[in-house]
Amino acid sequence: MLLTIILIVKRIYLTPYFDENRIFPHLLGLTDEKLDEEFKGTSYTAEGFMHLFVRRNWKQEMRFLWPDMTRIGFCSFLPEELWQYYLWRSEKGTNISFYPPYTKDWEKLKEESSEHEGKDIPIYLKKYYIFFILFLIVYPHRTRADALRWLDTKLIEQK
Repeated sequence: MLLTIILIVKRIYLTPYFDENRIFPHLLGLTDEKLDEEFKGTSYTAEGFMHLFVRRNWKQEMRFLWPDMTRIGFCSFLPEELWQYYLWRSEKGTNISFYPPYTKDWEKLKEESSEHEGKDIPIYLKKYYIFFILFLIVYPHRTRADALRWLDTKLIEQK
């Protein structure tokens, strides 16, 4: 159970650029080694999970979570060219970071969450969405909000 909680926390609140072997000793307080990055206050996947909540119309849950969400910086990286999506590290691209506003209209949030084109996802991954799921397990740093929304839509269509 503890391992499951740690993995969930890692995926939501910690940067995807460090693997579990490097993170676990810090989470469990087993090392004094310093990491180059501070994890508190930013997330690479929280925006996408927030959109999944909104897509399911979990308004009361979001009302409860929203104050805490506004204190988390949503981060993502968009490679300069689509083929660079497959690279582990891309030298060229755009780092995106922002904080959600303190208040937000529910209808506006639903509109944002409904986008599902996945225009920044390579065509091969969109063609083979099961492979895309496996790809995101290995490349968690590509788990952006647009990818989660597209994948969520694809999985709902398959029902």
